[in-house]
Amino acid sequence: MNFTALLARGAGSGHVRAMPKPRTPAAGGLFLFLGPVIGALYGIGRGEPILWMLYGFGAGVALALIIWAIDRRKD
Repeated sequence: MNFTALLARGAGSGHVRAMPKPRTPAAGGLFLFLGPVIGALYGIGRGEPILWMLYGFGAGVALALIIWAIDRRKD
């Protein structure tokens, strides 16, 4: 019997399984960086960089959570 036929039969072990496909999760952490940076830059023009940085951080957290929820649903 050839090697391919043995693999197809499981070579007597009975525990041959297909390897699962590796999964790469989506990256939402980018929004945690860009949100505060863009918010602070926008806030400089409005005269309140800290406040707008916090708004940007909140928006970044919201976007990261949305990406996480969508990615989790794929499983």
